[in-house]
Amino acid sequence: LKKVIDSLTNSGSTSSQCAAASPDEIDKLESLLEHKLPEQYRSFLLWSNGLNINDTELYGTNELYLLDLPSLPDSMVVFTLEADGSPICFSLDTNFGKIYHLSLDDDEPTLISNSFYEWLELLSTPDNN
Repeated sequence: LKKVIDSLTNSGSTSSQCAAASPDEIDKLESLLEHKLPEQYRSFLLWSNGLNINDTELYGTNELYLLDLPSLPDSMVVFTLEADGSPICFSLDTNFGKIYHLSLDDDEPTLISNSFYEWLELLSTPDNN
């Protein structure tokens, strides 16, 4: 995780890190969600309980929320929003840990990466900043 974040900040990205979440804070969140978090996001929270990188706010334990719409195939947890307000989520069910974009105009999620770390690496590519 630190390697991915370091590559983002070394590429000219700006970031501001929060204090780490405690294991108890994460356990409480998982209890509220009634799901375990993907290991990569759990590791992120243990490193920083939220992060702002290139004006993209990655939510910590107090901001994450479950997006459980009947039209969605899986339970989704929103961990950030696009500039237009559309959510970026990770799946907690069938496609556990995969990252999806949910358009504000369409309830059908679009797979954008297979993992949280892969998604973080996308932040450093010019087309995604």
